[in-house]
Amino acid sequence: MNGHASLFELTADGPAGHIEGVGLRLYNPQSHQWSLNWANTKTGTLGVPTIGQFENGRGVFVDQELFNDRVILVRCDA
Repeated sequence: MNGHASLFELTADGPAGHIEGVGLRLYNPQSHQWSLNWANTKTGTLGVPTIGQFENGRGVFVDQELFNDRVILVRCDA
């Protein structure tokens, strides 16, 4: 897809436990934004995508997620 997509698998162990999943990154040339999508083996479904873009070498991505029965705003700076 000419650099407009990437797919990766992740297996990791850490303080929160064992994680296995797959990530899919897709670029939208009309909005100039990336959607970062994630699915893990626990649910087997894609979650809400994190949407953002790069400006001046810095990426900012946001989404809304459910945490402890509350909707929270998630921001990731890269």
